[in-house]
Amino acid sequence: MKKVIDSFATTFMLVSRIMIKRSIRPEYRYTVLFLPIIGVLIIPILGLTGALSRMIFVEPFLIAVSVLCVQYGLFNIFHFDGLLDSADALIVFAGREKRLDILKDVKIGSFAFFVGAMYLAVKLYLLSRGAAMVFLAEGGLPARIALSMMLLSFGISGRAAAAMLPCVLRPARPGGLGALLTGSKIQYAIFGTIISIIPSLLCWIALPGGADEHGWFLLLVFLSIPGASLLTGLWYARKIGGYTGDALGLAVELGELVHLLIFFIIIKGAF
Repeated sequence: MKKVIDSFATTFMLVSRIMIKRSIRPEYRYTVLFLPIIGVLIIPILGLTGALSRMIFVEPFLIAVSVLCVQYGLFNIFHFDGLLDSADALIVFAGREKRLDILKDVKIGSFAFFVGAMYLAVKLYLLSRGAAMVFLAEGGLPARIALSMMLLSFGISGRAAAAMLPCVLRPARPGGLGALLTGSKIQYAIFGTIISIIPSLLCWIALPGGADEHGWFLLLVFLSIPGASLLTGLWYARKIGGYTGDALGLAVELGELVHLLIFFIIIKGAF
């Protein structure tokens, strides 16, 4: 049991800026199990931030800015760094060793700057439009809660996508975070993902204004999990022959963005 607790604490401190004040032994055996579950813990934090922001701001865009500031300040800044490093290393024309050197370099290049700016712009747009749709939803408070759960589950999708990578790819180099997750089991990642999705699924089914109003298509947001994982895995496998800690960050950010995109398309009425 202590190994499980240590593994959760290790994973939590690995992907957040919140320190756990207890003595733990670094344990990575169940990291892929707990990665998606941490996404569940983010939902109430972002939900509370959004609710408080709405008391101050009228514009959904400013509410989205507030939510992302809290999310990145507490949880996503390391993942965003993985996105930036991946942009610099994988887009440039270079060999495997050069790409690995770029991933280790703390400097930000032009590719990272451009991709990072475009990424945040699109994410802010999708989150603000999603928030506006939640505010305008018919069905009262229960419908808004159900929609909010599905919208804010993007944190689950991103972390679940990252959890799949160590289970199917080998580390690109012997050191670093990638090597620490060697031997991760796919069944742990799948189980953690299923457990994480259940709260949002139950809200969508049980609360009036969820599935009965908007149907079941919104569950397609969770297709972002295999989609982002596959895209990241194929890109890293092709360019450097394996994954790194930066690949996990890229998978998180891609998974979150695709989740928000699917949410927007479905609620907008494309289906």
